[in-house]
Amino acid sequence: MENSVELRIGNLGARAASTRALLPGASLDGPDVVIRCPAGAGESLSQKLVWLWGMLKHRRRALKTLQADGATLVCVCAAPRGPVVLQPNAAEFLHLTGASLVVTVDAA
Repeated sequence: MENSVELRIGNLGARAASTRALLPGASLDGPDVVIRCPAGAGESLSQKLVWLWGMLKHRRRALKTLQADGATLVCVCAAPRGPVVLQPNAAEFLHLTGASLVVTVDAA
C-alpha cells in the first residue's frame, strides 16, 4: 500500500460547484469537494501534506470563509503498516487550515 492524502471539504450545499472551481485540481465526489495528492507529490505523508498546503496556501482566506459558513475540512490519509510521522511543516498545514486529520493504517 502506498501513502495517499486527500482534503475533503464537506457541508457545502449549493456552494460545492463554485468551491471546486476556486481550488486548483479539485473535483466533486458526491456532495464533497476533494483535492487528491498525485503520485509524484512525495513519498511520505508529511511530504504529501506539504504539497497539499502548497496548492492551498493562497486560498486560505477562502477556506476560512467556507468554514465560517459551516463547511468542514477533513484531511484523509492512508498509510502502510508502521509508524506514522508528521513533520512540523506538515502539521502546520493542518493547524493553519483548521482541518481535522484522519489516518487509516493498513492492518495487513
